[in-house]
Amino acid sequence: MQIFTLLTIFQKLMRLLFERYRFAEEYHYQTVMKDDADRFIIREKQTRPILSFMNSPSMSHKMNTS
Repeated sequence: MQIFTLLTIFQKLMRLLFERYRFAEEYHYQTVMKDDADRFIIREKQTRPILSFMNSPSMSHKMNTS
């Protein structure tokens, strides 16, 4: 009977430790991903576009309409 009680307590302890570890890893992953996204957004705002596609003039004069 004591062995069964000890096993039950041990299982509860292991489950608790695993859940805490898992939540800590998920929190760390989410935090890292958020930091990476924030850094990327800041870098993109500070970077000038290499190719200005939408601002370029139309090329209708070069198109052959025959």
